[in-house]
Amino acid sequence: MLQVRFGGYNDHVGYNLLDVLCWHQNVILAIGFVVFFRMIETLYLLAFLIKFLEGAWVPITLSLIFMLVMYMWHYDTLKKYEFNIQNKVSYT
Repeated sequence: MLQVRFGGYNDHVGYNLLDVLCWHQNVILAIGFVVFFRMIETLYLLAFLIKFLEGAWVPITLSLIFMLVMYMWHYDTLKKYEFNIQNKVSYT
């Protein structure tokens, strides 16, 4: 669940950039959108953390494990890409 929350944060930043850069929307409106939804998601995360000792540690622990796996996957993919770029074989 925790990775979903942080993923939501990243989505809202992406939407904010899309609104401003691609759709030429008002910057204040785009920032308001992000602030509003971040407040809602932060309240949801805080509700999760308040219930931590009552058993909510299980989904939080699973979320942290999934986040660790996704981070390692991203890191390894990045290293593989860098290796392929450095050892690129020219066809000409």
